[in-house]
Amino acid sequence: MNIHIFECHLDLYDNTDNSRCLKLLIIFKKINLIKNNNNILLLVDFNLLNKYQLNENEWNYIKRHDPLRNIDTKSIAITPTDI
Repeated sequence: MNIHIFECHLDLYDNTDNSRCLKLLIIFKKINLIKNNNNILLLVDFNLLNKYQLNENEWNYIKRHDPLRNIDTKSIAITPTDI
């Protein structure tokens, strides 16, 4: 049995999610090129922040460090209840 394993660590600093989506599209295109793609394992660190999964102190800590990272954290991840 052949198993194809893909692993990626998506962009931490893109608060628009554009680079993460683009990288995932590239990976999906490569996966679709595999002739027998029944055995695929995709491991991803999405680096998404979901405000509702953090307590107020954790969220404020992240926001305080935005200037050091030169970004404005404002994206909220899609949760299963949003779909």
